[in-house]
Amino acid sequence: MNTFKVILLPENRTLFAATGASLADALSESPIPIGFPCRGRGLCGKCLVEIVSGDAGVPDAAERTVLAQPAQQACVALGKLAKRFPIVKPAALLSAGKAAWLDGRHDEAIRLWQKAEQEGAARKMPYEQGQAQYEMGRR
Repeated sequence: MNTFKVILLPENRTLFAATGASLADALSESPIPIGFPCRGRGLCGKCLVEIVSGDAGVPDAAERTVLAQPAQQACVALGKLAKRFPIVKPAALLSAGKAAWLDGRHDEAIRLWQKAEQEGAARKMPYEQGQAQYEMGRR
């Protein structure tokens, strides 16, 4: 049987769950008490999950609704910070591109990532330049 690994931070505990099982099921069997009111449907915004390999698919309409407002707020905050500290501009453009992509505005996302790449190159920031190239390349 194939499994996936779940690492719970900050406790740094590892769980293994059967492939196809929900994350909520894996967590409910955990000895660590974790509250997730939506039962792992991605609706309450209480969980933070980083997928380091594999593919979780495209967020559905309910997930996009929950995530849209905080994502927009983060992009606005980064944009304001970039106006005051121009070194933040590539990161702000990268984040705005990710938000646009998830919102279905793919042409805008590509344009923002291209601009992030240009800003990274102009500011001699190869990491940010590479992140922009990565985002464009994986689409």
